[in-house]
Amino acid sequence: MLEIVTSRYKEHVGVGEDFHFNYRTKDDVDAWKGRDPLIVDTKLVEALKPELEREIAAAVAFAEASPAPGRTELLTDVI
Repeated sequence: MLEIVTSRYKEHVGVGEDFHFNYRTKDDVDAWKGRDPLIVDTKLVEALKPELEREIAAAVAFAEASPAPGRTELLTDVI
C-alpha cells in the first residue's frame, strides 16, 4: 500500500487558482508542493508510471466497452 498525503493545487472545478477566496495562500500551496512526493520523489513516480498507465488504459477500455446505463439505472446509488 502506498499512502500519499498532499493537497490540491488548483480550484475544485477548473484549472484556475482560487487564492481570491482567501482560505489559503500561495505560500501554503508552495509549502505543500515542496513536500509533495509526486513532485519531489521523481524516481518513485517514474517507477510507478508504467503500472499506473496500464491500469488507467484498462479502466478507460472497460468504460468505453461498457454499455451506457439505462434510464432506470441513472439514479442508482445516488442519495
